[in-house]
Amino acid sequence: MVLLALEASGREEPGLVQAMHAYGWGLYNQELCGTLAGAVAVLSLFDKKGDDILMIPEFVRWFKQEFGGANCREIIGEGCRDFSGCLSIMAASFAKLQELLLENGIVLEEWDG
Repeated sequence: MVLLALEASGREEPGLVQAMHAYGWGLYNQELCGTLAGAVAVLSLFDKKGDDILMIPEFVRWFKQEFGGANCREIIGEGCRDFSGCLSIMAASFAKLQELLLENGIVLEEWDG
């Protein structure tokens, strides 16, 4: 999620991308979904007005409603190691993320940091 947003904005943040690897497969324990964690990081990273305090709860509510929870085990099932379903979750989440940012006047492709 972070990598998608950075690429869309033309930025490179290798340290941030590396740090976000820790969220893979729900903290490697099927806990908090890495897509959700990445989206929250993006909202915070790209918002300079303080609107992330509003966007983050809205995104989390949408995510839970859309995918049935915030943890990998709730979304893809206990013990599941088939990540093929994660791609559609990432795609839908990235679209929602862009929608929220746009509603708050932030266009990733035009963001100047």
